[in-house]
Amino acid sequence: MESIKEKSMIDALAYCDLRDLPKADTKEYIWLKALALVKKSDGTKSYVLLVKDLRGEPKVVKDFGSISVIRKIEEVYPFALLDAKFMPTFTTKTKEERITWLEKMNPEGDYSEMNMKQLNKEVLNVAMQNALRVLNNK
Repeated sequence: MESIKEKSMIDALAYCDLRDLPKADTKEYIWLKALALVKKSDGTKSYVLLVKDLRGEPKVVKDFGSISVIRKIEEVYPFALLDAKFMPTFTTKTKEERITWLEKMNPEGDYSEMNMKQLNKEVLNVAMQNALRVLNNK
């Protein structure tokens, strides 16, 4: 089983154009793309490529191991972090400023019923998606 883990790591590193496995996530920074070690239902461990989805949750976009179902993400190794230049700078602590920015970024969205915490999370999610679009176009 260890050979499956090692082979999947080599495949994942090559796919992501990385020389070494990045350091494990310390939750100090917000990551956009990461490799992760997962445990599968067949008992094997292997690596997957994760990307943050529209809600800011990790989504598996490529699995380098067996076709078995993923049961648990054991460790995350980020290699693309959110750059501060993608985060807006607000001059006030009001909901209106955040709603104006979000409506400019996504005119179809309805943000009027959100509280401040929800608005801040939505701003972060939109900033992450903008950063991912730039990363993917390089």
